[in-house]
Amino acid sequence: AIVCAVLSILAYFGCYSLSVERVRVETKGRDEVAGMGATLGSLFKNRAMVAIVVAALLLLIATMLVQAMASYLWLIYFNNGQMASIATTLALLPTLLLLPVATPLARRFGKREISVVGVGLAALIYIVLFFLPLSNSPWAFIVAITLAGVGLGIFNMLIWAFITDVIDYQEVLVSQRDDGVVYSVYSWARKVGQALAAGLGGWALGIIGYQAGTTTQEPRTVTGIYMLTTLVPGILYALVTVVLLLWYPLSRKTVEQNSDILNRRHAAEMAAPLAQNQE
Repeated sequence: AIVCAVLSILAYFGCYSLSVERVRVETKGRDEVAGMGATLGSLFKNRAMVAIVVAALLLLIATMLVQAMASYLWLIYFNNGQMASIATTLALLPTLLLLPVATPLARRFGKREISVVGVGLAALIYIVLFFLPLSNSPWAFIVAITLAGVGLGIFNMLIWAFITDVIDYQEVLVSQRDDGVVYSVYSWARKVGQALAAGLGGWALGIIGYQAGTTTQEPRTVTGIYMLTTLVPGILYALVTVVLLLWYPLSRKTVEQNSDILNRRHAAEMAAPLAQNQE
């Protein structure tokens, strides 16, 4: 833990020192800056902001439910608790594989587009797993969820880049750069979602009749554990896909259009003082 803490601090300093601030924002006078109430109000009118918060919360709930059910799944459904550590280790593979290709894929196809495909694939795999019980094939189950992890990993890696597009969209709408407010509201929403989902696993186990302290469980409880690990997350991932596809408005084409609008707007703002000086 100490080693990881030291490495994380070094990574934070590295991220800060290696970042280049390309967008220069001129400081406005007190009368020109919108108040916090007006800024927050405009955020909730920002369709992209609301949609990405909803998508992220649904993804968090689904992911935390899968994590909460993992030990019960392997111990009770598969009757092989030792496989849990193997499954957890292999779950890291999608992240490692995607690190060098996530950004090029997003640039080539668009963040929303590639995320819709990835999360949609994960939703399909989890739902199919429910209808094809693999109680006697734990390795097949691991392969399936690893493939689903590739699709989910794309969205998880790009989620903060989505926020950058939301910030640009906010500036297009209200002509004000609200980086800090957008990031903080989104981060706060995620923390609230994590807090609400923290006890989800225990609540769900209670619904399916799980009895703690016993060596055997009712058949409906065993089936319920499998359902909570496959069908329920699959439905939630499907909802994330629908939100990104039908609600979130920032397609690759729209993002490029917003970038062009802001570039022209910034160029005009920089040219205005020069013209006045020449006069």
